[in-house]
Amino acid sequence: MKLSRLLMVAAAPLVMAACGAPAPEPAGDASASLAFGTDYSCSGMDISVGILDEETVLRANGKEYRMAPVKTASGAKYAAEGEPETSFWNKGEGGTLVLEGVEYADCSQVGGYGEPAGAIDTAELETAAETFTARGNEPGWTVTLDGTTLTYVYAYGEGRYEAPQPAAETVDGGKRYATADGNLAVTVLDKVCADDMSGMPYPKTVTVQMEDARVQGCGGDTQDLLTGAWDVIEVNGAPVMPGAVLTMTFEANARTEPDTPGQFVPDTGRVSGKSGCNGYGADYTISGEGLSVGDVTTTEMACEPDIMEQEQAFQDALRQVTAISFDETGEMELRDHEFRQIYARRP
Repeated sequence: MKLSRLLMVAAAPLVMAACGAPAPEPAGDASASLAFGTDYSCSGMDISVGILDEETVLRANGKEYRMAPVKTASGAKYAAEGEPETSFWNKGEGGTLVLEGVEYADCSQVGGYGEPAGAIDTAELETAAETFTARGNEPGWTVTLDGTTLTYVYAYGEGRYEAPQPAAETVDGGKRYATADGNLAVTVLDKVCADDMSGMPYPKTVTVQMEDARVQGCGGDTQDLLTGAWDVIEVNGAPVMPGAVLTMTFEANARTEPDTPGQFVPDTGRVSGKSGCNGYGADYTISGEGLSVGDVTTTEMACEPDIMEQEQAFQDALRQVTAISFDETGEMELRDHEFRQIYARRP
C-alpha cells in the first residue's frame, strides 16, 4: 500500500497550518508511536514516517524531524522544517531520502509502524488522497471517487447518481466499491486498459454495475504509465545500433484540476534523453485521443554516419507521434499515422 504518501497528503493541512509560525520545538519522544506510520528501508538505513501531535514526522538515524510539504509534480515530497537538506520524496511504495545532505535513493516500504497504523484502512486513505476518475463509451459514462463522494454520470450525462464513497473491498487484482444502498458497485482492477474508441491506454480497468446494467471502461491517468525513464530498443522496425544509446525520460508537469467531476483535462510534461549522438528535449501533451510531441531541440554534435541516420529517424518519429500503447510485458510503442514506430522498455 502507498501508506506514507497517503498519510502525508492527509496530514498536509495540519503541517501547513504551522507555516509562518516561530520555529517549532523538537518533535518530542522518539519512542512514541506514530499514527498512520510506515517503515522504509533506505539503502540499508531504517526510517519511519508518520503523524505525531498533528505533525508529519520523519524518524531516521536516531533523530526526529518535523516535515513540511514541498510542491512536486508527482508523489509526495516533504522537507524538514529549518533543515532543507533533509527531505523525503515518496512515490508509490518507494521513495528517496536525503538526510542532512546525504542521498539514499533506494527506499522501499517494509511495513507499518505503531498504533493506530496497524488498524487503519489504507484503501480509505488512498481514495481520500487524490481523485480517481474512470470513463467509458456507448453509452458515455464517468465515475469519480474523490475520497468523500462517489459520483456516477451515465447515459451521456442524462443520468446522475451520487452516494457517500464506500470503503474499498479488496478483490482479486484490485478493489471494489459498493454503495450502502446496494444500487451501485465499482470494481477497479490493476490492469492496463485501452479505450475502445481512441485506443488510449490507462492504468486501470473499471467495471460499473448499477442494478442490472453493467458497463466497462478505463480509469486513472495515462501519465502514470508514461512518466519515468525508458530505453529505446527499436526505431521503425530496426534495432538500436550496437554502441548507440537512445533514451526517453518523461517528466510530468503539475496536473490541472478539473472544474467539474469527470471533466477531462490534458496532461503535459517534457521528454528528454539521448538520441544516439545528441541530447534532445521537447514538450508533450496527453489528450483523450493520443500523445503529441512539440518541437524537438537538440545539441549539434557529429557522429558516425550510420548513427546519425538512426538518430534522424528517431527524432522524425518522435516529432510525429500521435498514439501510444503498451503490450502485456510493459513495453511501450509510440507511433504515428504513417506507422513510424518507436519501441521502448524500462531500464
